[in-house]
Amino acid sequence: MSKNNQKNKKKKSNQNLFSMMHKHKKQVVMGVSLLLIAAMVLSVFAQFAF
Repeated sequence: MSKNNQKNKKKKSNQNLFSMMHKHKKQVVMGVSLLLIAAMVLSVFAQFAF
């Protein structure tokens, strides 16, 4: 029974994580796109530098 309880707890925390991610989806997408843009800019600079 305790094993089952732990499973349910984990499931619940995962659901909370998903709902949190869903809430902040726009922010996450923006952050990821910003990171991608920064990486592209850095690679371009590296090409010009070397």
